[in-house]
Amino acid sequence: MPGLAVVRPADAEETAAAWLAVLASSTPAALVLARRPVPVGDVPVATVRDGVARGAYIVAADEDLDCVLIATGTEVQLATEAAAGLRSDGVRVRVVSMPCREWFEQQSPGYRARILPAGIPRVGVEAASSFGWSDVVGTGGAFVGIDSFGLSAPADDALRERGMTVERVVAAVTRLVSVPV
Repeated sequence: MPGLAVVRPADAEETAAAWLAVLASSTPAALVLARRPVPVGDVPVATVRDGVARGAYIVAADEDLDCVLIATGTEVQLATEAAAGLRSDGVRVRVVSMPCREWFEQQSPGYRARILPAGIPRVGVEAASSFGWSDVVGTGGAFVGIDSFGLSAPADDALRERGMTVERVVAAVTRLVSVPV
């Protein structure tokens, strides 16, 4: 919907930050919240508030990146878990929470490049359609999501059945980067 900012916070801290950002904004926004319990990340509150207001921010990062994982909503936790496994295999990864693409697109080119550096493979992670994600991950990137509809089951079972798993995220990354031996 043109002119509507869709905000998908990852946890309670991001939800509070998103609410503050929506109140400060003069444009319409939709908060899309999870119905299941989600642990709160360990990012400092000031970083979360600033990052959410900008639409995306770095949750965790290694130096000399091999890959960037970009996630929205509760999938930030999934990306963080996948990053831990990738790091144990020697892959240097950055996890980016992108609660609002519309807000991120309004940021300066410098800020956007600092969050999503050029030339580094990207993997988007969202329990939603891949439609539109090529703008974020680029032509050489990958997307882990759900392009089908209609499964009814408890949340964890439905997500696992649709492939929203650490293993699938790790597989997407390993297809893009050489994993050290």
